[in-house]
Amino acid sequence: MKIISLLLIASWMLSGCQTTSQIVPAQTQQTVLSVQGKSSEEIYTKLRQWFSQSFVSGEAVIDYEDKTEGTIIGNAYGTYGSDFTGIIEYYMKYQIRVDVKDGRFRVETTILSHRNRDSSKSYDMPRVSAKRSSQAQAYLNRITSDMKSFVENRASGSNADW
Repeated sequence: MKIISLLLIASWMLSGCQTTSQIVPAQTQQTVLSVQGKSSEEIYTKLRQWFSQSFVSGEAVIDYEDKTEGTIIGNAYGTYGSDFTGIIEYYMKYQIRVDVKDGRFRVETTILSHRNRDSSKSYDMPRVSAKRSSQAQAYLNRITSDMKSFVENRASGSNADW
């Protein structure tokens, strides 16, 4: 009877587990965004401002930039969710690369690692669920959308008339 009870309890506990898939160390997505009427210099300047305002923590850095090539590459961490208790925070290390041309720019985001953080430690996750992977990608999609909005809608120029 005890064995049957233990098997029932074990199957009940395991039934709530999510299936996981092996995560490839680098998960990359490219998006080309059109911004009509803007030169590559204007786009580059706006994106450089976006990086300056968005990459403000000590964990976010711009690793490479070349205005002549129209390229900016940065690395950062982003929090995109938590477990059902709210105790374990899900975050990822990612790289974002931007290349600009007249009237458009390309954003390439690469998830370098998924991590967990609780009150005492932080650690890499070699496997994540499909749902968690989707949440991370949605986070990066919001960043890409924010970049486009910043380039299109924010007024540039000097602050002389403030």
